[in-house]
Amino acid sequence: MFYFFGLKNDKMDYLRSIQKALLMLMLFGLSFCSSPKQKKGSCISDIKSLTQLLNQRIDEIPKIFNNCYDLQDTIFESDEGVEWLGKNFIQNGKICFIAETNWQNPKLISQIELLSSSIEIREGVTVGKEFKEISSSISTDIPSMPDGYLAVKDKGNNHIWYFLDMEKHPELIYGIESIRQIPKDLLIEYILIK
Repeated sequence: MFYFFGLKNDKMDYLRSIQKALLMLMLFGLSFCSSPKQKKGSCISDIKSLTQLLNQRIDEIPKIFNNCYDLQDTIFESDEGVEWLGKNFIQNGKICFIAETNWQNPKLISQIELLSSSIEIREGVTVGKEFKEISSSISTDIPSMPDGYLAVKDKGNNHIWYFLDMEKHPELIYGIESIRQIPKDLLIEYILIK
């Protein structure tokens, strides 16, 4: 399991490094998966299959993933220059999800950033859904986040975090105090699984 760094600045650096990595990947012409298409075998379509990656060695990905996705090594870096490994899972030229180690243990996968709407957390709960469509699946507890990020936790699994796209609602940049403050039209930008 990945633990956010102890200091607020470390947490912000870590989240900024994820944001930078995603931006760089998009700039290189890779977009996100939008539909599952088989490469050589059956593809991952649910959270149970995807979580098989957690606590696996980054250099020993199970065959089910190799049969369906092209894998691409990547390196994450904090603002302080600390590096850790990751692996992009690409299908039809699009990144579906990223498996990531952390600076404390650069060999074991500690979290997954889900970028594809083709993988469901549960029926109807995917990247790209509006908050109103998933609100019954959300915990009422608001996790502490650095300015510029808004995330909510899954009601049934506190290892699943939904990061919301605040582009249309910049007034939320400094956070919220209640789940009722979240506009119903906010989209799930990506899902973090720890």
